[in-house]
Amino acid sequence: MGKKRKLNISFKNADKKLFFKAIIIVASILIILAIAAIKFGSGNSISGITGAASVSDGFPYKVSSNDIERMSMCYNDIALLGDTGLKIVDRTGRTVSDFQHNYSAPLMYSYGRNMLILDAGSNKFRVQTAGKLLYEKEFEFELLTGDISKNGSVAIASKSDQGASMLSVFDAKQKEVFSWVCAKQQIVSVDISENGKLIAVGVLGAEGGDIVSDVYLFDIGYKEPLSRIELPGTSVVRVEILSGKRFVIIGDNLVSFVNQKGERNDVDVSLDTVSKFYVSDNNITAVLLSRYSSAYSNILKVYSSSGKEISSIDIDYTVNNMYSDGKHISLVSDGKLTCFDLYGRITGEKEIDHDAISSCVNNSNVYVLFSNSIKRFSVRGNSDERVTQASVETVDEINNN
Repeated sequence: MGKKRKLNISFKNADKKLFFKAIIIVASILIILAIAAIKFGSGNSISGITGAASVSDGFPYKVSSNDIERMSMCYNDIALLGDTGLKIVDRTGRTVSDFQHNYSAPLMYSYGRNMLILDAGSNKFRVQTAGKLLYEKEFEFELLTGDISKNGSVAIASKSDQGASMLSVFDAKQKEVFSWVCAKQQIVSVDISENGKLIAVGVLGAEGGDIVSDVYLFDIGYKEPLSRIELPGTSVVRVEILSGKRFVIIGDNLVSFVNQKGERNDVDVSLDTVSKFYVSDNNITAVLLSRYSSAYSNILKVYSSSGKEISSIDIDYTVNNMYSDGKHISLVSDGKLTCFDLYGRITGEKEIDHDAISSCVNNSNVYVLFSNSIKRFSVRGNSDERVTQASVETVDEINNN
């Protein structure tokens, strides 16, 4: 099983002329690398870290959105990644920790309580929880992207002197347990299973003036990949491991679920554009498709960990941000917050200020980042009352299908 993070993306068709294709391919690789790393990062020298908790007045939690690169959930807490540090805020609005860093391009990847923070384009990364820095490592090569598992294993993609890029996997004891060099293509996406045994890798390159992507599934016990999916004409953006050896591929013109036999089940996106997507820690995949590339006509599709479609919902407004905890999906639009369950039913709808930027969902609460604060709402109705555990949808049956 994998873990998951959000990428909000829009794509346009490349010019068919070879000269412009070459330019677009180079630009696409750089853009995809940046987008794929947004998971969903930060880090610094140990001496520059402070972990002291502080008192807050609760929600609204005062913070400037200009200081936040990314907001995400870290188990039940909120992780706020900035240019100079990583703040952890609990469900009451109290600052649990504030770890400082000096990374110039921090990126964050999380699973449950574990967080990997790396400096893209540099060579440092660190592993931590909400309250403790576990270790920081200086890598030999420039870092591209990465991921962290439930058991603390990390997968690091970097440049290499042996090829175009390289994958390195370290266990929770910081021992390197797997490595792989990609000769000609750049690694743009990495996902590691929760037990640290399986690694899904998306690579992007060019051949004959055309974009070429490949997706590999590795078992750290073997040198050769378990499977390889070739994607000519597609720019792969994310690869996420689901249940067992199943995984999902998200590309600029593709959404494909791959089963344990390596067989593909492609979602029909011939008339639509992949706009946004999110894969939660329990491997529920939410995909937002724009009809005919229109921002005002969308389809929200939800899939189980086996790739089975659970629901399909028409959305007739512009969606600025999407997030899912695997039980609920939050959509932030201009002046409105809408929460759905996995079956496409609206559980809550709330008018909000027009400066909303992003959101996070955790069980009964949805946290929205505005220009100068984070506000907490309920996923149900218009109240801020906590939902009882009995009223929250279970996804065990869905995940077993």
